[in-house]
This record gives sequence, structure tokens and C-alpha cells, in this order.
Amino acid sequence: MRLSRDARTLILIIILLGIFSCWAAMKRAGKMDSPSSYSTGPHGTKAFYLLLEDLKFKVSRHKRSFAEIPDDARVLLMMDPDMLSKRDANTLRRWVEKGNTLIISLSKPLKQMDVLGIKANRYFGSRPYYTMHPKPGRYTSNVKTVFTDYTPMYARRKSGMSVILENNGFIIAAEYPSGRGRIIFVGDPMIFANANIKKTDNIVLATNMIYENAGKNDRVLFSEYKSDPLSDEEMPPMLGIGGKLVLFNLLLVVLLVMISAGRRFGEIHPLKEAKEQRRGWELVRAMAGLYYRANARQHAFAAIYSSFRRELVMKFGVKQHEPPNEVVEAVLRFASVDKSKLESVIKRCERVMGGYEVSDSETILLIRSIEELRRELGIARSNTSK
Repeated sequence: MRLSRDARTLILIIILLGIFSCWAAMKRAGKMDSPSSYSTGPHGTKAFYLLLEDLKFKVSRHKRSFAEIPDDARVLLMMDPDMLSKRDANTLRRWVEKGNTLIISLSKPLKQMDVLGIKANRYFGSRPYYTMHPKPGRYTSNVKTVFTDYTPMYARRKSGMSVILENNGFIIAAEYPSGRGRIIFVGDPMIFANANIKKTDNIVLATNMIYENAGKNDRVLFSEYKSDPLSDEEMPPMLGIGGKLVLFNLLLVVLLVMISAGRRFGEIHPLKEAKEQRRGWELVRAMAGLYYRANARQHAFAAIYSSFRRELVMKFGVKQHEPPNEVVEAVLRFASVDKSKLESVIKRCERVMGGYEVSDSETILLIRSIEELRRELGIARSNTSK
């Protein structure tokens, strides 16, 4: 089966779109760098996870619902969660109130921060800075400098809140009491990240938070649980990047199919009644050929010129036997043509009619000149002639 040109083009476009989609998805996958404890990228926290293991803490990852946190867990670290349902926030708050510690770092506002008792705003500055010389406190022992690339969030002052890190009036880290437990808010997840954990005294600050809240027999959990937004009747994004690419490709293919189906296939052929009539010059040349084969070239030319003179008589009122100069004057009174050309053609034709012998090529050129004058004067044999 032979495919049409449109079908081949459509298949090629589908293949190219598929290649582009795969490339985009692979490129995005290659750039995946989340704050997960599994990630070894700059934003990941695997280095902190392994460090706590080396310090002999009971470290593990929590992948289940927050209602199933183990009894021996005393510290739960949530590194920049994307979302948190109201049900899960309430579960965490009740778990903290029992005497446990939640360490949560955020780079963007979380919808359920109020449920946890956190008051924080987004920081809109763009200048990188250092948090220098934090005040002495429970978590800042031996901490002289904390490195931050950029602080996305800062805490607002609240009664009962203890400031851990503050710079130029911005509270970068704070502790909120909750029942018998506490919630530690950190406005820069990069303090714990692989890229910055070893810079200045970041590692000291991070481990102090663990030492002050968990003993050697207490479990430290890194949350890898994705909160279910449907529990609050919240709708998650319907399509990820892969789904959006597939949907775009599908819509484009449907559009191309519709355009292709609406097109007319094959060469366009006019209806018989609309076909162009044979042009006057082609008819004259065919007649001239017939006369030539019959050895009657002179008769052929006489017929063509006589027909031209009759048309001048009918169109412009030229008398049948008037001399060339008077014919030209009569025509120019009604039409705008090249006078010298008209006069030259008529004089040459009159000479041939008077018996002057001309070659075949001269005869053809003279007949062509007659046809050109016909078109210019509006008496051509075919209205479609050019």
C-alpha cells in the first residue's frame, strides 16, 4: 500500500514528537534533585542521613501515614514537603504534643502551617548572605557561623517562640512549643542539604538539633511520606510534565489529521465546460501549418490578413481599401496602441498581399504581430489569450 504525502508527513511528525517527549522527560528526570534522604543531588539530604547513622543514631525513613509513626521515634524531619493535608497536620500536631519533636524546613509557604502553629512568610530578597554569630542557645553551642545561600522563608515573632537563628531582623530558625513537645521551623532547607551541610558550622547546628531531642535509643525519622491531598478534598495537579507532553502531542496529531482530512487530494481538473479555449495564436499556427503542407502559404496569409482587415472595419469603421496611413489614423481615433508598430505591420502585410515573397519565419512573425495587435485592440480570437 502506497502512503500519501500527507500520511508520510503525519507519521514523521508523530515520530519527532515522540523523540522530543522522551528527550524532555529524560532531561527532566536527570535534573530531579529533591530534598529527599535518598537524593545525592545538591538539594538532597542523604549526607545528613548517613552522618546520623555514623553517629550511631537509630535512623530510618518513614514512608507510611503519620498515624503509623513508630513508638520509639522521637524526632521526625520533614525536608521541604510539597503539600500537607489538614488530617496529616493534625496527626503530626497530636504526635508532637505527646513529647516528640518535628523539625520542618520550608522553602515555600505550606497550606497547613497554621495547624502546626507556625507563623512564617516568604522572603523576597535576592542577595545571598551569611547568618553570622547566632546568639547562644540550646541549639547553637559551638555554632559561630551558619551558611545560607538564600533564605526563602522567615518566621514571624510569636509568644512562646524561641529564636534559634536571626539575621538583620529575619528569624531564619525558631522553636515553637506544642504540648510536651516542640516544632522546629527552619526557613532554609539548604542548611541540611548535601551542598551546604559541611559549610561553616551548618553540620554542628543540624546535629545539635538531633542531640537535644533524641537519645541513643530513640529513633530519628526522615519523612518520605507523600501527604494525600484528597483527604482534604483538595485536587492535585491532574497531569505531570509527561502527561502534559502526551496530551499536547495527541491534540497536535488530531489537529493535523483534521487539516489533512479537510484538504483536496490529487491534481485539480477543471470541468469540461470551463476548459480554456485554444488560444488564437495556436489556432493560427495550426492553420498555417495546414496551408504550408498544401503549398498554399500565400493563400493562408491572405486569409488571415483579410480577416484582420474585416475586424478593423467592424470595430473601428475603417474602409476596406484605405491606404495604411489612413487605416492607422482611423484606428488611433478609438484605440491607444503603438502607432509605429501598427503602421509597420499593416504596410508589411500590404506588401505581401501585393506579391512580395517572404520566408516561412517572416510569415510566422508577421502573423504573430497581427495576433498581438488583435489582443491590444480587443479583437483577439480568445478572451483568455495573454
